[in-house]
Amino acid sequence: MKKLLKVIFSRKIVIFLLLLLQIGVFGAGVFFLNEMWRYAYFFFNALSIAAVIYILNTNENPAYKNAWILPITVIPLFGIAAYVYTKFQPGRRKLKQSFREQHTHGKRLLYEDRDTRLELEDYYPEFSGLSKYLKEQGCPIYKAKTVEYFDTGETFFEKFKTDLKSAEKFILIEFFIVDVGSVFDETFEILKECAKRGVSVKFMYDGMGSQIILPSHFERRISAVENIECRVFNPMRPLVSTIQNNRDHRKIVVIDGEIAYTGGVNLADEYMNRKVLYGHWKDNAIRFTGEAVWSFTVAFFELWNVAPMDAKRRFEFITPDTLEFKVKIKKRFTLKKLSPIIFKTDEIVKYRKHLAGDKGFIIPYNDSPQDNENVGESVYLEIINRADSYVFITSPYLVIDHEMYSALTFAAKRGVDIRLLLPKIPDKPYMQYIARSFYRSLINAGVRIFEYTPGFIHAKTFISDSNIATVGSVNLDYRSLFLHYECGCVLIGSKEIKKIRADFINTLEVSQEITIQTIQNFNPVKELIGIILKVFAPLL
Repeated sequence: MKKLLKVIFSRKIVIFLLLLLQIGVFGAGVFFLNEMWRYAYFFFNALSIAAVIYILNTNENPAYKNAWILPITVIPLFGIAAYVYTKFQPGRRKLKQSFREQHTHGKRLLYEDRDTRLELEDYYPEFSGLSKYLKEQGCPIYKAKTVEYFDTGETFFEKFKTDLKSAEKFILIEFFIVDVGSVFDETFEILKECAKRGVSVKFMYDGMGSQIILPSHFERRISAVENIECRVFNPMRPLVSTIQNNRDHRKIVVIDGEIAYTGGVNLADEYMNRKVLYGHWKDNAIRFTGEAVWSFTVAFFELWNVAPMDAKRRFEFITPDTLEFKVKIKKRFTLKKLSPIIFKTDEIVKYRKHLAGDKGFIIPYNDSPQDNENVGESVYLEIINRADSYVFITSPYLVIDHEMYSALTFAAKRGVDIRLLLPKIPDKPYMQYIARSFYRSLINAGVRIFEYTPGFIHAKTFISDSNIATVGSVNLDYRSLFLHYECGCVLIGSKEIKKIRADFINTLEVSQEITIQTIQNFNPVKELIGIILKVFAPLL
C-alpha cells in the first residue's frame, strides 16, 4: 500500500495528471464552449505571459527559469499549476523559518581561531577568500588533528563500526538513505550495545530517501530502544507534505564530539557491495578528529531540531558534553596577530610540504536550500577557478548549470587538466542520458571524461593541484547544488589529498575515456532523449 501511494502521489504522476487535465480542458473548449473558448484561450495566454514576466524577475538560477518558461508558454494551465504547486508550497515557509532560527543559533556556537586563519593567509593566500566566504556561512576553518580518507564503502564501514563501539558519551548519525540489511543490522546491534552502557544515540534519516525501502514506522523500532531516539526528516505524507523537494542528502556521523565522518556512503548494503545493483559500487568517505568535529556537531543539531516541525521540540540542541567542548574552543579563540612573513616561492613550497605533513587545514561545510547561498557549488567553482595545473572530479551525475559549464570549459581552455570521472552503469538511466548530452561540447573544449566501467561510481570529490580537495555529499546536479541539504569537507595542505588523488588515478585505470569517436557510437535514440530531458533537467 505504501509503495502504491508513493507512486500515485509522485511528482511524475502529478505532472501527468495535470497534463491530462490540460488536454481535457482544451477538448471541452473545442466541443462545448465554441466561441467562448476564444476568450479562455486569450485569458490563458495573458496568464502565461504574466507568469513568465514574474519568473524572469526572480533571483532563481537561469536554468530553472528556462525549464519553467517552456511548459508555461506551451501548455499554460498545466505549466502554471505545476509551478505554483512546487514554488508556493505552504510548508516551505515554515521549514525555512525554522531552519534559519536553528542556523542563527548554531552560528553563535562556532568560533574560529584567529591564529589558524592568519596561518592560512600566510601560507595559502589563494584559499583565503574561500575560507572567509565559508566562515560567513557559519563554517570556520580549523587545523586538522587527524584526517583519514576511505576509498571504498567497505573500508569506511569497518572503521566506522570500530569507532561506534568506542563511544562513551553520545553518537549522532544522519544519512539520506537507510535500508534494512546486514549493514544496518550490524550497525543497530552496536548502537544497542552502546545504549545499554548509557551512550546517548540520536539517529536521523531522510523521509524520501528511504520512503519505499523501509517498513512502516521503522523509526519507532529504533526509538523503542532506551537511550536511542530516531527522527525522520521531512517525511512523505501524500496530500499533506508540500516540501518534498528539500531533502536531507547529508551524511554526518559524530562520536563523542571527537570523531566525525562524511562522504558519499549511506547506511545500506549496496554501498558496501554486499548487494549488487549496478555492478561494483565505488564510493568514498572521510574521517577526521579534533576541534573541526564541532562544526558537524552543530550542523547535525540544526536539522535534528527542525525535523519534528514542532516548536515545542526545537532548541533541544547541545548536550553538556559538547558544551564543554565549545568552551574549550572559545578559550582558544584569540585576537593575537602573527607578524607578517614574506617567503620566496621555493621557501613557500618547502613550508607547504612541512604543513601538509602536519595534517594541514580543514573546513567542514554545510549547504541549505533555505537561503540564497549555493555553498556547495561555490566551493566547486572556487576550486576550478583557482586551479593552475589540474582538477580531478568524481560524481555520479553530470547535470550542470551554465556557471559550472563555463568554469569547466574556461579552465580547460587556459591549460588546466580537467578530468571528469562518471559511472558507466547508472542507477538512473535518464540521468546518464542527460550527462552524455554535455559530453561533446565539454570534450571539444578540452575536458577529459571517463566512465567507470566496473559499475556505478557514487563518490563526490574535487582535487586540485595537490593543495586542496573536498569530499562530501554534493553531486553535480541541480538537486544537490540547489534543492537539498548537503555537506562536505574542504582539505587544504593535507597529506590525505595525495591519497585522494592516487585513488582517482587508480580508478582511471579501470575506466574508459570517452572521445568524440566514442560518442559517435552512442545510441542515437538515447542521445535524443538526453537532449530533450536536458531542457527539463532542473525540474528532475
